[in-house]
This record gives sequence, structure tokens and C-alpha cells, in this order.
Amino acid sequence: MSTEWTNLQILECETADGSFVTVIKQSNGNACQYVLGNGTPVSPNPDGTFRAPNSSDVLNVVGF
Repeated sequence: MSTEWTNLQILECETADGSFVTVIKQSNGNACQYVLGNGTPVSPNPDGTFRAPNSSDVLNVVGF
């Protein structure tokens, strides 16, 4: 059985090289997760930024 995730919030973020990516906050009713627009998980940082997958790059929120 697959888990269905509902999109709760869409955040536009800027990468270190100045490009923009979309981070989506999702919930399945029990837990929340953050993913890029292509479904790749990202990790939230305590300061409100995100860590890009397999990288030390920080994604800074510029709009929501």
C-alpha cells in the first residue's frame, strides 16, 4: 500500500549559484516531509533553510 502525500506549502528557494528551485512541504496525516519539485527529499535546517540532497549546498527561501 502506498502512502498518499498532500501538498501543504510551496516554497521558492535560491541555490548557491543563484538559480531557483521549488521545495514542497507535504503531509500524509501523520508526518511531514519536504521535497524538491521533482520529488527528491530535502532536509530542513533549524534556521529555515534547506539542505540540498547529497550536497552541502543550502537552499534559502525567497518566497512562499
